[in-house]
Amino acid sequence: MSKGELIQRIQRGKIEPSYGKIVPSVLEKVIKKDNENISFSFKYLDINHPEFSPAKCQKGYTAKFLDRLRILNDSSLESFIEEDNRSLRSNPINWNKVSPKYQEGFPISDIQLKSHAKLNSWEFAVTVNKHGRVHGFIIDHVSTFYIVWIDPDHLLFPMDKQQKNKRGKK
Repeated sequence: MSKGELIQRIQRGKIEPSYGKIVPSVLEKVIKKDNENISFSFKYLDINHPEFSPAKCQKGYTAKFLDRLRILNDSSLESFIEEDNRSLRSNPINWNKVSPKYQEGFPISDIQLKSHAKLNSWEFAVTVNKHGRVHGFIIDHVSTFYIVWIDPDHLLFPMDKQQKNKRGKK
């Protein structure tokens, strides 16, 4: 019996699946849950940017970053963009408040996508007080956050870092 025939017989309830095989109804539930939660893509990650490159990250950053993605992946897109959701530490990017050299937005060549990305830009903190932020954009009909810049030193919003330093000295 071919694999296709076996799957059809399992789907019709003629054969009980053996352990280690994915039952179609379970697979459908997993896919539905994954479609409701936010997912992440590195498709537009700018690895060559002199200030937002993953190469600028210090030792231990990757583990913190991946753990944060794992935690956020359990969130719905709706909760990710919810105003005042302090536990997720996500915010829309106001391009008028970023460092002047970055006000053009993300380096995306497709003009329509660049425009969409600028209007739907978000950031999230990797940890509460360290490790900076991750900047990207959301395409909501697929609940995907496209990571563009990794910013461990808060360089996109340099005034924020200066203000935090001043607050810490008082």
